Amino acid sequence: MRKKDTTDSSVVKKEAAIRALPLGLTDFANIRQNGHYYADKTKFLYEIAILPDPFFLARPQGFGKTLLVSSLERLLLGQREFFKGLWIDQSDYPWDPYPVIRLDMSEVTSDNVAEIERKLTEMLRREAKKAKAPLETNCPADMFSWLVFELFEKHGRKVAILIDNYDAPIIDYYHDPPKAEKIRFALKQFYGRLKTDTKKTGHIFVTGALLLNEIAIDYSLSGLFDISDHRKFAAICGFTAADLEDLLSDRLERTLEALIKSQVLPPLSDGNDLRQLIMDRSESYSWDGKTEVYNPASVLSILNNALIDA
Repeated sequence: MRKKDTTDSSVVKKEAAIRALPLGLTDFANIRQNGHYYADKTKFLYEIAILPDPFFLARPQGFGKTLLVSSLERLLLGQREFFKGLWIDQSDYPWDPYPVIRLDMSEVTSDNVAEIERKLTEMLRREAKKAKAPLETNCPADMFSWLVFELFEKHGRKVAILIDNYDAPIIDYYHDPPKAEKIRFALKQFYGRLKTDTKKTGHIFVTGALLLNEIAIDYSLSGLFDISDHRKFAAICGFTAADLEDLLSDRLERTLEALIKSQVLPPLSDGNDLRQLIMDRSESYSWDGKTEVYNPASVLSILNNALIDA
């Protein structure tokens, strides 16, 4: 079991009691402010934030990509208060704030290109309003470039771009070639702006469920450092065995009692039986052939259902 940090922080103090399960939560600030359990992935965030490389990460649904992007956003904004007690708070990370554009492409899914463009426009206008930057065009690709320009001029620093679920608009139509091709073409134009604005963009981090070559828009996103199978980032998403141990550290007896009561586990079951149950019932992967990581959504659902059913 990993030793918990005892840093005197209002955020960490809330974790001294039984930490709430972050079931369905993907906002890093919300999780940290309200004392929910957080598997510390900040060592990986550090590696991404200190390097100038544009990164790409593919992980299955439910493995915490959106939470990872949310935490990276807060890190690049320099909001250290949310990281008290975590690994990176004790590191030499400089905490310099960057202007950030964060886009979740799962918000723009549709089988109609015009509707996708309308939703992209709405999302970019929302980002512009948040950054207090005017936009004077209705073309999503042009809006993207203009927003980068405005933020670069306003802050005098290269703009960080975080794109979550890059393949979401096309993934539902993956096996409908005519429809998929129309959506793919629109995405190529939009993502292509990442290549044309390199003098004004700094950190770039893109996530998706599919690898770049699977979705066939790879030339628009070429140049991204694909860390999907990199051994250094094998545990960047998902719960490791150590994370499971930490998660259970303040709820082991309570969960065991609930599962025995509901007859999911037999009488006299112990912690090892509970760990095995979680591992057996949770989707797991190993991206380096050594490190096993478990689907957080599956694990949290098992623990939550145990208390509901008891």
